[in-house]
Amino acid sequence: MRGVEFVPSDDFQEDIRILEELLSFFEVDFVLIPDNPLGNPSVSSLVSATMIANALGIKTIATISGGGRSKEVVRACLKGVKYADLLGVACVSGDCQGSYGISALEILELAREFEFFKIVSMRDLKAKIQNGATHAITQPLFDSNKSFVESIPVFWNFMPVFSHSTFAKIAKNQKQLGFDIPSSYQNSSDLMAENARLLEMILSSCDNLYLTPLNLKKQLPYLKELFLLVGV
Repeated sequence: MRGVEFVPSDDFQEDIRILEELLSFFEVDFVLIPDNPLGNPSVSSLVSATMIANALGIKTIATISGGGRSKEVVRACLKGVKYADLLGVACVSGDCQGSYGISALEILELAREFEFFKIVSMRDLKAKIQNGATHAITQPLFDSNKSFVESIPVFWNFMPVFSHSTFAKIAKNQKQLGFDIPSSYQNSSDLMAENARLLEMILSSCDNLYLTPLNLKKQLPYLKELFLLVGV
């Protein structure tokens, strides 16, 4: 399977145009909508996932963050996912500060009654699987020395960077993002070639690919060149 992460803007028609252009050269099985990424307010993942699914006829996954939400609110969101007939839900604990909110494990517990995808991060994966997780997504991968053998399907996360200036922006949010980018990747003199090598490695090692564009609108021409180069 192939999935892509997409952060909606304030312009629905423009978002559909961007996704249609991506889908013209990269076939995906689902679009996953984050929930207030990095704590920045964004369009409701449930609303946008439903509208995008209806507009494009593609499966979508809404993210439910437990940060700042009660169990009652999360249960209502889960019912919304079922009501909208979405492919499933991504369960995350959230980036809010303080103790208010519920964990990804608690979200999974509430979601046990629902028969849809329940996607989680790799952190505490064994406990999440015990609580009903059906799929997992890795942190972005930047080297070939990885192996994931789990009892549920794992999506290998591919987050290509096409400009060296982007690394400084990523570093500012490193604590929240929770991953490091190796210096060998950052210092590459040809990021397109490095991304092609990395993508080929991922495709040869797994059956499930998850694309995380940092800015899909800006990256579209680079992604098209990359996928043509690799033959995706």
